[in-house]
Amino acid sequence: MTPLRKVAALLQRLVDKIDPHEGRYRMLFERSPLPMWVVDTETLHFLAVNDAALRLYEYSRDEFLAMTADAIQRPEDHAAFREFLRREAGAVHYGAFRHLKKTGEPIDIDGVGHLVGWRGRPARLVQINDITERLRTQQTLERLNRELELSHERLRALSRRLFEVQEEERRRLARDLHDDVGQALTALKIQLESLARSGGEVAARPRVDECVDTVQHTLERVRHLSISLRPPQLDDLGLAAALRSHLDRQARVSGLQAHFEAGDAPQEIAPDIETACFRVAQEAVNNVVRHARARNLWL
Repeated sequence: MTPLRKVAALLQRLVDKIDPHEGRYRMLFERSPLPMWVVDTETLHFLAVNDAALRLYEYSRDEFLAMTADAIQRPEDHAAFREFLRREAGAVHYGAFRHLKKTGEPIDIDGVGHLVGWRGRPARLVQINDITERLRTQQTLERLNRELELSHERLRALSRRLFEVQEEERRRLARDLHDDVGQALTALKIQLESLARSGGEVAARPRVDECVDTVQHTLERVRHLSISLRPPQLDDLGLAAALRSHLDRQARVSGLQAHFEAGDAPQEIAPDIETACFRVAQEAVNNVVRHARARNLWL
């Protein structure tokens, strides 16, 4: 005899002993830690139910035995559950369903149905495994995995954007150094070489003045680039002063009318937050200057 047939034969002996008299098979049914019940496959009325099933569904035994299987099932699932209970092909069937407790609370279950005989009538002995918490945990894990993947995607996008901003800033700095400071230093070199060849203090005076002007312009450009990279006010005077300085400087360059308000700014701000706030405002002001064609700028 195959193992499946042995199990089916044992279950049939168990069912035969449930109703008529107490016995060891009835004790196995009643004391089983897994919820179990027997249902008539024609009428779908419950014929027997064990204590574990009563605790799970929260009905009394009399209430349970007065119901049909439809009472523990959502209306939209009646057809599938009836087909599971009444299917004749094969002795054992499996199915996952959502049942309802007496309170209306839904529970997710795995059901194993064994075709048995009950006083000569076909019946189904169903063993219930409550998987509600397992499904909730699985759904929570799936949701957390989706959120984690979304966070990773956002982090990747942020990393890409950060790289782009860094490269853009480096290109701008390289262009400014090449086009402005580099040309100024080249001009200064040419002037000094010419001064060395010309000789004479009187003739050299205008050229010396030109060299001084060139050096002064170069110093101003280097100072401007240094401030753009990291304004000293941010470290020395704080966020509000650095923002005001940056706004005034950009307004002078672009001809904007600047409006600044920092009355509600907190006095104590962590350095990393100050830097982040400054960069956000710096980028916003730069975008206004480059693209907005504005006359006024409020910060």
